[in-house]
Amino acid sequence: MNKFASPPLLALYLPAVICLLLVISPRAHADPLYIQLGGWSHHFDRNKKHNERHDLMGLEVELTEVDSVVFGVAASTFKNSQAVTSNYFAGVAKACKEYSRNARGCAGITGGFINGYKSENQGGYFPAIVPYASIEYRRAGIDLTCLPKLYNRSSFCAIQGKIRIQ
Repeated sequence: MNKFASPPLLALYLPAVICLLLVISPRAHADPLYIQLGGWSHHFDRNKKHNERHDLMGLEVELTEVDSVVFGVAASTFKNSQAVTSNYFAGVAKACKEYSRNARGCAGITGGFINGYKSENQGGYFPAIVPYASIEYRRAGIDLTCLPKLYNRSSFCAIQGKIRIQ
């Protein structure tokens, strides 16, 4: 049986369950909570066919802030560049600078586990650390991620939107 072709039912719904638990947790109601929206990517290796549009559903919760460094968690599910469903669970650490009462810029990393890439662990979960930058204004934000070519993975840049619901 090909584990990649037919993921267990739990793997398909686990990000949704984690997102739901994050939303209903008492801690989430006290801290900033973002809904992650769809995104787009640009792969620099144009010889391969990549899905450059990513239907994404996810949440990011900021749990605490220490001297302008924000720590939180994120969980999302999306169609990856190979048009396969991927799930991502991560911790978030970002340094933020407030430019006004309504605007801030952040740079940081997310580190966790992702699945859905046939070339990595036959589509199963593997660890991933991803750098990113974000710009946030009032309740809207944009995250930007760029990764260089690593091993057999092509380099890319991706952008996704998010909306703060608290």
